[in-house]
Amino acid sequence: MAFQYVNVAFFINAVVSMYVISRYIFKENSSIWTWLVTVTFYPFAMYVVFCYGTMTGFSLAMTAAMFMFIYFDRRKLVYMIPCGIAMTLSLIMKSNYAIVLVGIALYLLFDSVMTKKLKSTIGLVIVLAIYIAGSRSFNIAVEKLTDTPLAQGIPKIAWVAMGMNESVNTPGWFDNYNGYVYEKNNRDQDATVAEAISHIKQRGKAILTTNPLRFYYKKITSQWNNPTWECFDMQERESHTPDYAIKAAVRDGNNTVWKELMNIVQTLINFGVLIYIAGCWKRFDSLTVYELFNAVLMIGGFVFFTFWEAKSQYVAPYYFVIIPYAVIGWKSMINKISDMASELAGRKKNE
Repeated sequence: MAFQYVNVAFFINAVVSMYVISRYIFKENSSIWTWLVTVTFYPFAMYVVFCYGTMTGFSLAMTAAMFMFIYFDRRKLVYMIPCGIAMTLSLIMKSNYAIVLVGIALYLLFDSVMTKKLKSTIGLVIVLAIYIAGSRSFNIAVEKLTDTPLAQGIPKIAWVAMGMNESVNTPGWFDNYNGYVYEKNNRDQDATVAEAISHIKQRGKAILTTNPLRFYYKKITSQWNNPTWECFDMQERESHTPDYAIKAAVRDGNNTVWKELMNIVQTLINFGVLIYIAGCWKRFDSLTVYELFNAVLMIGGFVFFTFWEAKSQYVAPYYFVIIPYAVIGWKSMINKISDMASELAGRKKNE
């Protein structure tokens, strides 16, 4: 329970960070609406009960991104220090948020090219230096506190190998292959890596000779068709019995209303993003790369989890970050309809 209360604080921090990022990306346009939609988005809020690094890591990653945008605005390298600290803590909580670190690195390098100055590159060096020093210090501290040397653990390549395994409806999802191959090789790193690579080659041939489009279509859609469904699934894994009102809403088949409501909400979000994309084509000349930061994160998450172990809970954060685009899309459409209505009313008045 204590960790869940901590998650509430991180949830609030994530919402505030996304709000600040929206203010820098879109200026005053729709940032408050982004905050309102994000804070009331039920699936996002439900991650506070999940005792895992999903909410904490995401929150800290958004804080790191927020300080990057503050740096872009004020051009003071001091802001890269909290950016590096937040990013390091995020990666300690959940290493998958390296996707955000890559996004930050790309934007700092791009900014150096655009401004023709090394200042942003120095900022990136600061972030990476903090990450390297912080992660190593954390490992040393854990070893001293536990008086046990930290093992290297399961090689990352084992997750890629697991992400290529076949399944009836959810190919590439967790099936404990990573743990199995690690234990099978007596926790030997080199032997595990060798077998995982061999497995990847075998699965690659099998996928290519059967139907690669079908495999990756099912893997992608099983994650992205409804990236928030595990917010309900995790309610079934609570370590305690929730209050009757909560239980009635999220369990025992009574969550049908919530599910249908979320279907509508997600449809509105998706359509809002499409409206935003259509608007980008019309104002292509005024579109800035900085405005597309959240989209870069979403695309990064999409590509990464196409090849990594698949899970909806992993891709959900990269769905949350596109909410600001949906808000902008709907606001622009509403303004357009309002302008058309005003123009029509003016014509009728003049007739």
